[in-house]
Amino acid sequence: MMNYFSASTASEFVAVCKSNTIGLLVGEESNGCYEGGNGASFISMTLPNSKIAVNTPLIYYENAVVPVSQKGRGTIPDFIIQESVDDVFNGRDSVLEWVKERIRNSQ
Repeated sequence: MMNYFSASTASEFVAVCKSNTIGLLVGEESNGCYEGGNGASFISMTLPNSKIAVNTPLIYYENAVVPVSQKGRGTIPDFIIQESVDDVFNGRDSVLEWVKERIRNSQ
C-alpha cells in the first residue's frame, strides 16, 4: 500500500519493488521520483539581505530501476485506488478495504 506520503526512502523502496515486480502496489502515486532524486547531504545558508534560509542538496542519485516512459513522476501503483474527501472525513481507509476484499476473494 502506497500513496503521496510514500516519500524519501519509502519512495525508493516502492520504485525498486515496481521495477523488480515484487508484490502488488496499491494506492496512489508515490511522492518521490521513480528514477531517483537528490538528498542525503545538504548545504544550508542564509541569504545575507533577505535572511531567507536555503537548503540545497549536494548529491543526486539514480535508483537501480527499469526505465519508464514517463520520467520525473513518482512510482505508479499497479492498482490505483484514490482516497476521496469523504474517506478522509469519515476515517475510512479505502486502500486497506480494497486489499482486504482482494484477499477475501482470492481464497
